[in-house]
Amino acid sequence: MEINFKNLIFSVEPKNYQIFWNNFLNWEKDDLDFVTENGEQDKIFIDIGAWIGPYTLIAASMGMKVYAFEPDKVAFQELKKNIELNSFKHKPEIFNFGLSKIDSKAYLYSNTNDFGKSESGLINYKNQQNTKKTEIVLKNFLEEIDKIKGQNLNNKIKILKIDIEGGEFSFEKEIYDLVKLEKFYCIFSYHHMVFNKNKFKKNFYKIRTLFYQIFVEKIYPSKNILSIANIFKFKK
Repeated sequence: MEINFKNLIFSVEPKNYQIFWNNFLNWEKDDLDFVTENGEQDKIFIDIGAWIGPYTLIAASMGMKVYAFEPDKVAFQELKKNIELNSFKHKPEIFNFGLSKIDSKAYLYSNTNDFGKSESGLINYKNQQNTKKTEIVLKNFLEEIDKIKGQNLNNKIKILKIDIEGGEFSFEKEIYDLVKLEKFYCIFSYHHMVFNKNKFKKNFYKIRTLFYQIFVEKIYPSKNILSIANIFKFKK
């Protein structure tokens, strides 16, 4: 199946994801527009929570060097298939593990009746009895970024996108500190709803996120966490 997004053309395997790809042009449009407007050929795009590859494929189609992380084994295989269907200037490098503050192992919960869907995450926030879980490897976020930088001494990170269903809170500070230091763009998808059953924890993380945002200019929240978040305008 061929996808044409703003004259960026790439192929995907639609099996099991036909509905998603049929509606892709209307999916997270603002964030995808941001990538096409701010991405740059030969620069680095880091996709944390790559799922089946929508952002990875867009960035690779632009000639960016993509490093994609996806711990869900079912989604990872689809991501791999979609990449193999294309001939990009820089073939994306993909990793079947998650990122966190430290090296560790954890359970990944499907949060639906099966893996491979976009809801998989480290928090069983739906508390469904039929939610499946599987053990995965998590690696140190900053160490993996250093490896990428070490392989690209002449190319800088341009955009980091993170969408990991609540797992972001375990290394949120490290992400903000890195963005502030390196001054690249960050598409940060927040999932405070994973704490819906614990209002104290949910409000704590919301306030903490807002505190971090005050000191960082280039964070681009793809999902506003509070109405006050609109005060912090994105700066190019």
